[in-house]
Amino acid sequence: MPKTTSIDWLKKLVENQKQFQKAQKELEEELSELGKDKTPGTVIFCDLKGSTGYRRRYGAEAGLMKAFLHNRTVSEAIAGAGGRVVKWMGDGVLGLFAQDECGDEHPFKALIAALVALNEIKALNSKEPLRRLVSAANPGEYVEHDHEVHTKVAICSGALHFFDFAPAKGSTSEAPPAAPPGGARDPMGSCVDLAARLSHLAEADVVLINEDTFWGHTPKDEKGNPLLSNPIAGVCQLPRDEISWRRFIFPWVRETVYVPHVTAFLVGPEKMHACRLVQAGDAPILKQKCVELANRDRLQNGHSDASIVYALGAVPCNVAGFEKPVNALALTLEPQERPIKHAVHEWDDPKLQHLLHVAELCYRRGGDPEQAALKYEEVRAKDPRNFPANVRLAMIARSKGNNVLAMERLMAAKESDPECPLAWAVAGMTHLDDLLHNMSDRTEGLVRAITGFSRAKYLAAQKFYGLLEQYCTAMLAISHFLRRDPEGDDMVKGKTLVDELRNWPPKNTITRYATTLAGVYLKIAQDDKQGALAEVNTLLEEIKKNAPVREKAVDDVPYDHVIQLKDIKNLLRHAECIAQIE
Repeated sequence: MPKTTSIDWLKKLVENQKQFQKAQKELEEELSELGKDKTPGTVIFCDLKGSTGYRRRYGAEAGLMKAFLHNRTVSEAIAGAGGRVVKWMGDGVLGLFAQDECGDEHPFKALIAALVALNEIKALNSKEPLRRLVSAANPGEYVEHDHEVHTKVAICSGALHFFDFAPAKGSTSEAPPAAPPGGARDPMGSCVDLAARLSHLAEADVVLINEDTFWGHTPKDEKGNPLLSNPIAGVCQLPRDEISWRRFIFPWVRETVYVPHVTAFLVGPEKMHACRLVQAGDAPILKQKCVELANRDRLQNGHSDASIVYALGAVPCNVAGFEKPVNALALTLEPQERPIKHAVHEWDDPKLQHLLHVAELCYRRGGDPEQAALKYEEVRAKDPRNFPANVRLAMIARSKGNNVLAMERLMAAKESDPECPLAWAVAGMTHLDDLLHNMSDRTEGLVRAITGFSRAKYLAAQKFYGLLEQYCTAMLAISHFLRRDPEGDDMVKGKTLVDELRNWPPKNTITRYATTLAGVYLKIAQDDKQGALAEVNTLLEEIKKNAPVREKAVDDVPYDHVIQLKDIKNLLRHAECIAQIE
């Protein structure tokens, strides 16, 4: 066997290096050509709602029938609008509206397909074919609405790539390369990934569209041309800046109604028309008023044949795999209060969770609010809408008297999780604190405080947060006694809340103080000024005797110090002042 010398080894190394460089160059050329092959288009992804649980309850065959009904209905809608069904993925359907196949109106055509699919599914549910099939196979097993078909739709436009499955350069193989199940026109790109992710964030029978696809703010290509030449709202007759998504107070509702605003759009076969800003919710009166206003505009504008859809203002969503939040608009056939899952803003990032854990330990056990604030700001630097960080920073800002900063942090927290009672409670306390320091209009401040506390009390009761419910009950009673609207029933509501408080054993010193304080304001409202002053003096003496009081909640209670000792003192001084003046 010939001996390998160092010269032979070096020659072989050089030869391998040349082969590697050649292969690398060929790969770079192929990737360069692939990068140039961009086609503007829109993808639509439809996912069956609740299919996993349905299969567990009724079996694989019933689940297969439900998935087939969903996929067939959606596929027919996509094909009817001029698109192409790329593939079925279990109980989901991926559709494509490419510019070279559908023209510049591909985003609008995808929307038409989605709306047709929703209407067809609605008609399908009225026939209840699945219920009959499953009930025949499983007699006695029937849950109302359980056999209805519901879909979650996402639409996203952008640059699409299509692989060319021709033999590679220099290939000597005569066999053709194997194409994937979707064929050579299977699209790839970030918009495909985004559509798949957004569909998981939608509620039933909701179409989620990223803001760029709807309004047309898309990146440009190498030549400076927009990748999306004609977005969905590009055919809308009302400019985006004229559509206000702000909340307002209904004239027929005494309290502020915190439900999303929607814009009613009239959708014809070739264009859209934004007709009116309305307010939607689950309450029947809100839905009825919303639909009435939209129908009135449809008739007044001469669009009697147009369909009406309701678009929720863009909601920032943290989407897995995307570094920056994605603004998504939700379109529905009927007004809905929450068409997007409220927990879509949580980052599943181990490093971020560890940083948040360190900040929480610093806040709870270290007793150093300055150091805790720095840690929470580090969390916000990575995720500006992180819920725990924003709420904690709002609490710390309140303790320093900076209510402006506190409200900024609370608004970010409510965007992240509008169903968490903690943010509503701290917001109510902040509005009440502003009122005591004459930093807000009395009427508006009390309306906002009552709204925050009532919403927090309701949500806390649903989640069995007893301590937070007691906090909110006491502060809500005080807010009603402060307002005492002559045309309203604030006295009745306040007294009912005080009676409710007295039936609960106090969970800590602050709740005991708050319960006594609510009784003080009740006596003031009932013109028992002497009794109120006596209780105020007794409570002030007790606080002075036991000061400083700072009770720490156990680690698994995330809402300690919503009401701080300084809030109790401020309310006592305010009650004393009122009792002496009146």
